[in-house]
Amino acid sequence: ADGRIRYSRAKTHRQYSILVEPEATAIIEVLKGKKALILLADRYSTTAAVNLQLNKALKHIGAKLGIAGLTMYHARHSWATRAAGLDIPKETIAAALGHGGSTVTDTYISFDERKIDTANRIVLDSIK
Repeated sequence: ADGRIRYSRAKTHRQYSILVEPEATAIIEVLKGKKALILLADRYSTTAAVNLQLNKALKHIGAKLGIAGLTMYHARHSWATRAAGLDIPKETIAAALGHGGSTVTDTYISFDERKIDTANRIVLDSIK
């Protein structure tokens, strides 16, 4: 309703809220499921199974592009590298990737998700 996807990350069980940019909306519309956000999540019962299928598809795409072993890890790495090159603060990059938050100080700080929203928009605009 507010243009965000809220979820609990399977690996860390932390709660996240991600602004859905128009570019993502277009992809979601093509891949949408009947019960879940994307069709793969309708077909497979676990996050691990969905991720396995995504990585298989990325490896297939990578092979066609001459990029061996392309996976979601590479997508995350590419986003972070691009963001760093655009002078987005390391703290914002870490938060966007779901890193950090494990120190005593971090438990007292509520990270402003608008910083991640802005970072995502800057990265997207840099690749158009």
